[in-house]
Amino acid sequence: MILLFVALLLCLSSCGGRARLYDVVLSATAADETLPAGSILCYGRGYDTAADAGFLDDYLGLAGYPAFRDKIEDFALYSSLSGDFCELCVMRLYRASDTQDGALFFKRRAAAAKRALNTAGLSGYAENAAVVTCGNVVILSMMPDNEEVIRRVRKALG
Repeated sequence: MILLFVALLLCLSSCGGRARLYDVVLSATAADETLPAGSILCYGRGYDTAADAGFLDDYLGLAGYPAFRDKIEDFALYSSLSGDFCELCVMRLYRASDTQDGALFFKRRAAAAKRALNTAGLSGYAENAAVVTCGNVVILSMMPDNEEVIRRVRKALG
């Protein structure tokens, strides 16, 4: 596992241009062997198995602002419901001026997740959700150690 992670980091650091967010999320989550198994869903150009626009609309709550979908360049989501609830989502927008809207959608997503988990009797999860902007990228972390995960994401972004 460690060799796979090192190989992934070397690949990310040696490739020119911006890293695909799938690779960013994979490197940020693979570094923590304590995380439960989960899946990574992606949206944007360049993904063979991408989530569809309907999923993105539901996840971000875009019913009132569907045009926001056209502002998203790249999107990757790690989510796990096995064991502890964990979620890491990274969204790259075409323009940095749209990150405040992106942060608002992520804050709403965190609040909705918290409500759903509390209703299901899983209070305590998503309590420490963090939303951070970095240039034209918005990060939502609902993980056991948000600070460390966000640090890894920023490092992988370059």
